[in-house]
Amino acid sequence: MKTHCIGIPLAKILNHSSKAWVAAIFAACLALQPTWAHAQSTSTFSAERWGLTAQDLSTLTGGKIIEKARFSSRVAEIQTAVTNGDPYASLLLGFGYDTGVGIEKDANQAFQRYQYACQQNLARGCSNLGRMHLTGSGTPKNETLGAELYQRACDAGAAIACSNYGGLLQNGLSIAKDESKAVRLFEQSCNGGFAPACSFAGVMFQAGTGIVKNEPKAVSLYRRGCELADGAACTNLGILVYNGIGTEKNLTQAAAQFQAGCAAGNTPGCVYSGQAFESGNGVTSDVSRAAAFYQQACDGGDGSGCTSLGVLVSKGNGIAKDLARAYMLFQKGCETNDLRGCRNAGLALSAGNGVNKDEARAVANFAKACDANDGESCRLLALQQFSGSGTAKNLQTMRASLDRACNLGNAWGCELLAVTWSSSDEGATIDWQKAVPLYERACTGRRGEACERLADRYARGEGTQLNFGRAYVLYEEACALGVATACTTAGVAFFNGNNITKDTERGSRLLKTACDKGDQGGCRAFTQATTIQNQASANRLFDQALAAARDNRHAESSRLYQQVCDAGDGAGCTNLGFNYENGRGVTLDLTQANTLYQKGCDAGNGVGCVNLGASYENGRGVPRDLALARTMYQRGCDAGNSNGCSAIAAINERQRRDSMRQLVERADRLTQARRPQDAVTLYRQACSAGSLVGCYGLGAVQTSPQFGINNFSEGNLALKSACDGGIFIACGILGQSYAFGRGVRKDTGTARQLYQRGCEGRDAFSCYREGSEFLNVSPRTRELERQAISRFRLAIQNGLKDDGDDIHEGVARSLISKWERQGCLAC
Repeated sequence: MKTHCIGIPLAKILNHSSKAWVAAIFAACLALQPTWAHAQSTSTFSAERWGLTAQDLSTLTGGKIIEKARFSSRVAEIQTAVTNGDPYASLLLGFGYDTGVGIEKDANQAFQRYQYACQQNLARGCSNLGRMHLTGSGTPKNETLGAELYQRACDAGAAIACSNYGGLLQNGLSIAKDESKAVRLFEQSCNGGFAPACSFAGVMFQAGTGIVKNEPKAVSLYRRGCELADGAACTNLGILVYNGIGTEKNLTQAAAQFQAGCAAGNTPGCVYSGQAFESGNGVTSDVSRAAAFYQQACDGGDGSGCTSLGVLVSKGNGIAKDLARAYMLFQKGCETNDLRGCRNAGLALSAGNGVNKDEARAVANFAKACDANDGESCRLLALQQFSGSGTAKNLQTMRASLDRACNLGNAWGCELLAVTWSSSDEGATIDWQKAVPLYERACTGRRGEACERLADRYARGEGTQLNFGRAYVLYEEACALGVATACTTAGVAFFNGNNITKDTERGSRLLKTACDKGDQGGCRAFTQATTIQNQASANRLFDQALAAARDNRHAESSRLYQQVCDAGDGAGCTNLGFNYENGRGVTLDLTQANTLYQKGCDAGNGVGCVNLGASYENGRGVPRDLALARTMYQRGCDAGNSNGCSAIAAINERQRRDSMRQLVERADRLTQARRPQDAVTLYRQACSAGSLVGCYGLGAVQTSPQFGINNFSEGNLALKSACDGGIFIACGILGQSYAFGRGVRKDTGTARQLYQRGCEGRDAFSCYREGSEFLNVSPRTRELERQAISRFRLAIQNGLKDDGDDIHEGVARSLISKWERQGCLAC
């Protein structure tokens, strides 16, 4: 009595929950009945007849098996043996039909041969049969049966089947995901001699996937796989040995493992071998051998090898320099998805190094690498977009590329994105709230210039709270990262005690660093600091003057400050000037105060510069002169005094706002005087200068029927700018353009979105228009009416008034009243 069908117990088949699965199994069994009737016992046949061992059938790939069995030269003999019921011959013939080696490829015939071999309890036949069920090759796809056959083949000793079954469990393919069982199966397969499974198990033990993390165990598995000639296992073992993970660090052994991986056909092993010979880690440095390994990896389709060889060739270090060849290697690396290759090829194209300059192709390379999450390529792409080289010049797309670079960990990208929010160039709007967090990220990424710019923000209270302590920590950090001007700023501040505890030794040390790094301002300040340090008596006098001032002994403090000032200490001059300005211990004298402030400023004291700037700005003791005020504030700022920097920014901002406000006010008066064309000219100037109200006025006049200008193209763009900037009535007016097709393609969907946006910003006009749009939808439903009434209510709450055109408070109230009485409008 038959107890099994294609290697599966009949009891298990009959108890299976899927009727379709049971039917498929029995159909397979019935199809084999004629063959079974003539079959001999498997024990009368052997793998040895075909030059194979049981281990071969358990672990070798199909290609290796038919090669070892000399299949191509023995096809006729194998076919005869199949007729005589030899399951090993059936398995071999299945491999032949499966691969098309030595015989015409035929998936149906392959399936039948594997099926017979499996029915005759050849585990490898069941494994191959499982694969065909999983892929639907030669038979209808049946993933459940395929997984079952892998499991049966594994239980019967086919190591390759255990690995295949483990792969299904690891990834949750065809069966429930079970990583714990998967790692056990990979280890079982490895122990059974299937080399790739050793790497699969090693990776899971190394990462702690499905099992407790065990790095020494991973080392052991990789070593076993390497002994079985699995290149990936050799390379993985080399990586752990190189880093001392799970085993003692040994660069020499690591290099040997990388070379073994390369010899076994693992291209990353070739790349690592190249890196070892290039750097001399674990081997004697040999650039020519490094190049040979990189070439081997490149020839094997590993883009990283192509790129690494390209770098060697481009530099000509120990190998002939050839920029044209370097570019070709970079491009080949890119074509095989090495992002560094795309980036280097893009740089070559942009500069014309080894290839004709082609900015558009450079952009394409940068974009490809950026899309694949290479942050540096995103930054380079942004630079092309900023300059308009090879692509359209566009601030927004540039910012998007920099944002991606920053989010991918590219600190320089964060810094450049912050810069775009710190400048009004190219029509941009300064937004310190956005810039400061980006500078923080860039500074954390050790971008010295970003640390300096971030320090400036803390010193001026731009985009963050004023915090001199934090500012000077950042200036010192920027100084340590090589930014000479930051050394100067911090040095001046510490030396003079500007908004921070005075520390002359620390300040002098920072100023010397600035000078050593080539900053001339730092050199001048260092010279001054040295002079003052050599005047110990002057320092003691200054301290005594401060103490006298704290004790309200102002006459004495003024006398001592005078001596310090005469010794060339700018702080002494400034403090004495402060006493003259406020009549402390001396007769109040603004002219003398300003003279002393000038002297203090000339001696490098930023506070003196700022105080003199304030005098010029406010006309204290000198004629009011904003130009001179700005000059003195700038000197104070340059000397490290953040108040000077802030004062300049404040003057600039006041002037800018005053200018825009005046333009808009004049334009408003012209509009009221029914001179729309003249108003448009002024609104346009204000809008171009960054005034959102100016953009709204420009758009409203250009698109309003009552003025008859009907310049919808410019008007709609202006309205969009105003709407995007939070002038919500502009959203509603722009919505009307889309609703009626004025200067744009008619689009009620976009119109509704704009009305909604305006209404959410509490604009009554937008709410009214949005409610009206709900009533225009056909067929009208009660839900649409409810939403319309909701918007009419918001419109009234937000101050809706009749405008004599198409905005009717009375209509809105009437509709609301009807709804409240009847619960519908179409009743």
